[in-house]
Amino acid sequence: MFIDVEGSTPGCETILMYGHYDKQPWFTGWREGLGPITPVIEGRKLYGRGSSDDGYACFGAVLSIKALQKHDLPHPRCVILIEGDEESEG
Repeated sequence: MFIDVEGSTPGCETILMYGHYDKQPWFTGWREGLGPITPVIEGRKLYGRGSSDDGYACFGAVLSIKALQKHDLPHPRCVILIEGDEESEG
């Protein structure tokens, strides 16, 4: 995914915001009753694929720019690159 946000201040440098949206690859060895795609809450813990991965990178990048714009703060051109091939196997 590629997003190009024009800067609010002419002549500023460009910044790159990079992240990924895919999750850890499949593997064997889950404990009985747990698995990679079915979230399970046990006590105060969440088990499941991607429960602590950085799939939020796109939202964080876009919302940080929106926060600056909402408060009329200047920002440079922002290029957001979110890829889906960091860990995927298929």
